[in-house]
Amino acid sequence: MNKIDILNFKENNTYFGDPMPLYYDGVYHLYYLKLNEDSSLSWAHIKSTDMINFFLCDDVIEKGDELDVALFTGSVFVKDNVFHAYYAGMGIDGKPNMLESISYDGDIFTKTNKVLFKRNKYYRADDTWRDPYVFYNKIDNLYHMIFCAKAPYVDGDLHPGVIGHAISTDLNSWKLKKPLTSPHIATTMECPQIIDYKDKYLLIYYFHNTRIRVSNNPLKGYKRYSTESPNSFDFMAAKALKDDKNRIILFGWIPRKNNDSSERIWGGNLAIPRELFLDNKNNPRSKFVDEVYSYYPNKINVFKDFNYIDVSNNYKIDGNKISVNSKNEGSILSFNYFLDNYLLKTNINIKNKNGLLIFYIRTNRDNFRGEFSQINDLGYQIILDFSEERLFIREHYHWDQRPNLLDHKINIKTKKDYSFLMSLNNDILEIELNKEETISFRLLKHVSSGSLSIEVDDISLSMNEFTIFTR
Repeated sequence: MNKIDILNFKENNTYFGDPMPLYYDGVYHLYYLKLNEDSSLSWAHIKSTDMINFFLCDDVIEKGDELDVALFTGSVFVKDNVFHAYYAGMGIDGKPNMLESISYDGDIFTKTNKVLFKRNKYYRADDTWRDPYVFYNKIDNLYHMIFCAKAPYVDGDLHPGVIGHAISTDLNSWKLKKPLTSPHIATTMECPQIIDYKDKYLLIYYFHNTRIRVSNNPLKGYKRYSTESPNSFDFMAAKALKDDKNRIILFGWIPRKNNDSSERIWGGNLAIPRELFLDNKNNPRSKFVDEVYSYYPNKINVFKDFNYIDVSNNYKIDGNKISVNSKNEGSILSFNYFLDNYLLKTNINIKNKNGLLIFYIRTNRDNFRGEFSQINDLGYQIILDFSEERLFIREHYHWDQRPNLLDHKINIKTKKDYSFLMSLNNDILEIELNKEETISFRLLKHVSSGSLSIEVDDISLSMNEFTIFTR
């Protein structure tokens, strides 16, 4: 096994997709759907004992000749030290099959070559069903499988997606049931998962983003609370594991794009793992796992190691605390040169809600403007608009206004610390907001090093514990 860099991981010349995490006997297993160079899909595998040091294992399931000429996502369930991998395969006849592979160590799997069940009247006859997830329900002492499916065709139904359902007493024989839920809210409810959280159950599924619903019963009553997706738009098809610290850790992936604002392309990079939890109102929340600081192990004193210019003379630097009084104007602090990749951590404390805080990242001079160009003419803006309670990501061009690449609601109160964590790694930007929401976004146009600038407009604020971590 070779040690790998887990931050935004993908194996060379392949792409990372749909994770299938499992924690068992002290080991974090991350199985995932890998897009190979020949466009085929296989099940790949990485693992760790500490969520810091990860190792690349051999692929565990490859496409076959009859029942699974194409592979799809699934899950792994362990019973009596036997690893049961459940997955969907496209048969040579063009019809999907629910299949199983068995392992006794989690590394080497053998196909059983048995179709677990065939569809019935509750499910569309001409469409793929896939993404099985198996869990044990202590209430009825049964094993349950949920999966992505569609209800029978009805003209005008834009959202036929349902969560399919099957049960078993022994993981050997399965009986297909009617759908677990048919809420008519999704074209397909991909990568579904049910996991317990304290006295609640969480339904995790994917439709445009990773969504979460909450219930008191594992088999019914799942409700959307005010926060349904605490992980923004580009945290795709996430699934979770529960470790021995009772953390629910979400693994998702960040898609490829042709440019900053284009459609997303299947297959990309592993996102920073998140810890999923509920707040006191049962709203799903997420934050980066604590191990994120191990992914950026070096701490630097940015105000000692880098030259900066306080353009407006309004910034007060005291150790790692920045104070700015800019009630009726703008104040800019610029680093002429900054790092390619880093983790920025700070606690923002605002005195009023009338203004903006803007981070200009990876900015450079505009060569077309020649000697008139500034170090921060081109790049990106991360805008925290406190009056609108929004976070915006925009491409930055000094002489023109660019549309928003991302618009995300924030909830920030005056005179209270608001935690802000920003990871910039190659072309991937990830942000944690107040240890309760996260953002992932791929930035393709400006990926080289440049300056970092901080602008504060019409507001007084402080940034406490302003710290930069590097790799």
